[in-house]
Amino acid sequence: MVRASVVAARHHTTQPDLPNIGVGSRSLASQARAMVESLQRLGFDVTERCQPIVSGATAPATDVDLAIIEFDQTAPTDARFMAEVSALQSAGVPLIVRHHDVEKSSDVFSKLPSTSLVHAAINLRSRRELIALGFCDVALLPHTFDVKTELAATSTRQSVRDDLGIEADAILLLQPTRISERKNLAGSVRYLQLLARILPPERLHFWATGPVDPDFQDLFDKLVPHIPTQSTIRGATNIGHAYEACDAVLYPTTGERFGAVIFESIRARRPCIAGSYPALGEFQAQGIQLFTLDDPAELVKFLAKPTPRLHDVNQRRAALAFGPDVFDAALRATIGQLKAIA
Repeated sequence: MVRASVVAARHHTTQPDLPNIGVGSRSLASQARAMVESLQRLGFDVTERCQPIVSGATAPATDVDLAIIEFDQTAPTDARFMAEVSALQSAGVPLIVRHHDVEKSSDVFSKLPSTSLVHAAINLRSRRELIALGFCDVALLPHTFDVKTELAATSTRQSVRDDLGIEADAILLLQPTRISERKNLAGSVRYLQLLARILPPERLHFWATGPVDPDFQDLFDKLVPHIPTQSTIRGATNIGHAYEACDAVLYPTTGERFGAVIFESIRARRPCIAGSYPALGEFQAQGIQLFTLDDPAELVKFLAKPTPRLHDVNQRRAALAFGPDVFDAALRATIGQLKAIA
């Protein structure tokens, strides 16, 4: 059996609540797991499951037939990291680098030999940017989501809501992200203010999982008093349970390379109120239906008479564009591209 290695290239964190604090920490890990599962479906024996490349960590195995590095902006890019990447190439291991961010890509990878190396982007915008940086023949390996499986294995909706002190008829809006300038807490506050003009504020509860980025703390402290509803700022013990407990998902982000929250909300069958960011258009082009930050009345109308059609359509269209079968085909083509230049 052909052997493969999947390496999630990012720093370990010292934050004890990392699994509970938002998509930035979940996204890369979930996509590395999805990569492992796809390789196994394609017949590979995956010898490493998302082992991080970190300074001081054990170097990735070089006795494999394929290595894939999941690279994002948190990845260490010091001499040790580059030595480990170079070791893979020196050993003749065909290498796919999947860029979840492109900001550091040129500095880190532009000097690597192109032999037996394919760079892959997670969306069309990132692919264009990588090509503009001088990377050739960039493959497309989008994030993938099995939106038809449940996020929460058992029902905990009522127990989570009881823990938050939410009344039975209250509407819980969840922002399952870090709290930073880019995650746009101010957008959520403005939306809640508009929503509170339509519904009694005491019927609304806002939950942001956080945590607050240190450089955003001062602005956070200024924004919190303007939240017109009851609010909770704390991590979720289980993110799937948090989605199940909520009635709608707030995702006011202004800048994402992909936007996993949208697909988590589709998987949980919850309406998602999304901000405007460049990659969003690629989802909307697939027919995925989202609510907007400037019209809370449409959410009120939906919640008053919810219909499964919205969720059925979103799950069907997300599966057609980003499901496991689609990803397997894209990965198979990328591996074929790699073999062609080996």
